[in-house]
Amino acid sequence: MIVLIEAKKADLTLEIGQCIAEMLAAQRFNEQKNQPISTIYGVVSSGILWRFMKLEAQTVTIDLTDYPLQPVEQILAFLVWMVKTPISES
Repeated sequence: MIVLIEAKKADLTLEIGQCIAEMLAAQRFNEQKNQPISTIYGVVSSGILWRFMKLEAQTVTIDLTDYPLQPVEQILAFLVWMVKTPISES
C-alpha cells in the first residue's frame, strides 16, 4: 500500500507529519478489517521533489533525500518497486 501526499508549498518537510498520520490511519483501517498490512509506504511530493518513507509495525523510516523528478526513471523505479514488493501479513 502506498500513501501519496502533495506538498502544497513545495516544502516536503511540512507534509511529512500528514503523510505519517495517513499511513497510520491506513494501517489501523486494515487491521480493523482483519487485513493487516505489514509495510505501508509513504511519498511526499511537490511534483518536482519526492521524499519516501516506510511504516513497519510502529516504526517509520524516512529517507531524508529529496529526489528530483528528473530523471523520471528513478522515481518510477521507486514507485514500481513499492507496488511489486510482496505484502505479507503481520
